[in-house]
Amino acid sequence: MEICGDTEELEIFDTDLISDLLEFKWNTYAGNIHMIGLTSHILYIIVFSMYVNECYVYQWATLKGPLEKLIICCLIYPFCYDMT
Repeated sequence: MEICGDTEELEIFDTDLISDLLEFKWNTYAGNIHMIGLTSHILYIIVFSMYVNECYVYQWATLKGPLEKLIICCLIYPFCYDMT
């Protein structure tokens, strides 16, 4: 992997060995973590859109508290991920 990072030749990534190695590492180590991150971000966008509609578009305050708590919960995973 160190050789792949140091090389200037992009053709090395077209070989079967390197593509199989990258696919194995993605499926073993990175795929699930990034899927959790994607789900977390999509959930955050949905909750934040609901919050904006609730508080600023319709100017209702009935769900403001619970939506703020959901926003904080949605931001816990990205915060922990970025800090590590």
